[in-house]
Amino acid sequence: MFIQTKLYAAKDEGCLALSQIDWYHLSFSLSQLSKIHLPPTKIPLWVRMEEQMVHPFSVEAFLSQTDRPVPSQDPVMAFARESWRIAHQITKNDPCLSSTSSIWYNKKLLIGKKKVYFGTSGLDLGFTFLRM
Repeated sequence: MFIQTKLYAAKDEGCLALSQIDWYHLSFSLSQLSKIHLPPTKIPLWVRMEEQMVHPFSVEAFLSQTDRPVPSQDPVMAFARESWRIAHQITKNDPCLSSTSSIWYNKKLLIGKKKVYFGTSGLDLGFTFLRM
């Protein structure tokens, strides 16, 4: 069993002296998440698996679909969405109101102070993101 205090304690005590381990964790998570933007020939297998889970939307669209449940209660997808939210919170941006935010299941997209849910028929027309 790994003792978490070994991460924070000083190197001269035989530990790693990592301050704010959560930042390392978030950085690694976002590094992995950035792979959704690779060209199709270089996308890792796990991205294709996640794309199948969130079909007909992209993984990127799923990240901003706050009112959509996580498919099959998948912990990896839930963690990816949470990492996306935290990264936006740190940079003082809203993950639901960016140029890559999904227009489906987006709690921040309001018309007349009411949530708007577009039917998936709009996907046939290519409408998936807000473009600002």
